[in-house]
Amino acid sequence: MDRRVAVLGTGKIGGILLQGLLKAGLSPQHVFPTVRRAERATALAKQLSIPVGTDNRAAARQAEIILLCVKPQTARQFFDTVGRTVLVEEKHMDAVTGLSASGPAFVYIILESLAEAGVKVGLPRDAATLLSAQTLHGAARVALETGDHPAQLKDAVTTPAGCTIDGIMELEDGKLRVTLIKAVVKATERAKELILER
Repeated sequence: MDRRVAVLGTGKIGGILLQGLLKAGLSPQHVFPTVRRAERATALAKQLSIPVGTDNRAAARQAEIILLCVKPQTARQFFDTVGRTVLVEEKHMDAVTGLSASGPAFVYIILESLAEAGVKVGLPRDAATLLSAQTLHGAARVALETGDHPAQLKDAVTTPAGCTIDGIMELEDGKLRVTLIKAVVKATERAKELILER
């Protein structure tokens, strides 16, 4: 991977993304992380052994890809600071917050629930948690690598009259699908409220 990437707002989520990019093979010379305060930049640079700055505009100018990793309340000022479209158009920022910023918490609930289910059916807790995490990781990776619609991927692993279809029926009966949709809608609405409260 040789694309130049700016990570604006290298806090918890930005730091995780940055470390993932470096682990995936992104050259340290091709990444331009920023933080708000100089002392944090110094500490993070020492921790990651790469330069970390505080100038968002300078980082953005050097990058082909810009990852905006800040709270929704401060996101819009980043658009003004950078002076160009960052990852998505500003009009979609609340929706991106509701889906991608809040989404990990929703996925962790799913992960926790799958692990609890594993324990319920007799697996040791550590094995159940590991299997659940690997299941989510593998499913997400297949979706990213194939580009297939999730419904197609679901159908491909659902054998007629098999165990998976029975499990899917329970999920539908429990309204998992509509509950997740409502969670993203609520998170998006809250992101809009937070902007107005500033």
